Amino acid sequence: MPNEVGTSTNGLTQSRHQPIAVLSVLSFVGGAMGFAKAGSVPSLAAGVGIGAAMAVSAMRIHDSLPGGLEMAAGSSAVMFVPMLRRALRTRSPIPITMSILAGVSAGFYGHEAYDEYEHRLK
Repeated sequence: MPNEVGTSTNGLTQSRHQPIAVLSVLSFVGGAMGFAKAGSVPSLAAGVGIGAAMAVSAMRIHDSLPGGLEMAAGSSAVMFVPMLRRALRTRSPIPITMSILAGVSAGFYGHEAYDEYEHRLK
């Protein structure tokens, strides 16, 4: 249970930046792979753009700066929509996995942001 913003008695708060950091790396790699494999500039731009937003949110969460949780939830939701569309269209394992990870991430960070907001109101 957090005792103040950015600290925790059980260590969970200090590691809550890790899932979005991993998703950031996956986004960068996915964009680069899409470009290398098919020459897709939109894949590269989306992978770098979303990956950068996720990386910034991971750093903000790690440093206990405001807005990191909201940015992580938002960038995960932005990744979720096109990945879900591609997963439904192609039934390929990578878009399915990425849509699941992005959806879970959006839910997790949205919940964390809401809990932190409630904690500040008390």
